[in-house]
Amino acid sequence: MKARRIILVTALCLIGGAMARGEDKPPVTLAIFAFENNSIDSKERLDPLKKGIADMMTTRLSKVKSVKVVERQRMQALIEELHLNETDMVNPATALKLGKLLGARILVFGGYTSITHDEFRIDVRLVATETGETIVAEEETGSVDEVLPMVRTLEQKITIALERISQ
Repeated sequence: MKARRIILVTALCLIGGAMARGEDKPPVTLAIFAFENNSIDSKERLDPLKKGIADMMTTRLSKVKSVKVVERQRMQALIEELHLNETDMVNPATALKLGKLLGARILVFGGYTSITHDEFRIDVRLVATETGETIVAEEETGSVDEVLPMVRTLEQKITIALERISQ
């Protein structure tokens, strides 16, 4: 009987210690929205990157253990159910409402701009659904040919920021 109590107390101490160190924290849930094309140069040619950059971010951030990403199909179903269009998604109040309905703690918004082929910039913002506050803003600049490494670098910056936020 005494041995069971010692084992129970030891187990509770270990669990409590792990919880105090932040182990077994639930992952941060993100909803990643399509990026806005703010380009001057080759706007139509770059339009596929709206969903492309969001998909790349989704794939890369889904691999991070401390992050859970809302699936785009689930987002799309809710968007259709609420009869929202692309213009509605630019409205911060609508996007925050959608994020809350999806159970996302953080919304990921972004845009990209191409002034010339050699001048390309991607901007990313993480917004808290509870407050609407921008909690992280990052950017990467390069050429259109460097979109993939730019997205990788942004994902790394976002991962570091999310680790800092979840502590």
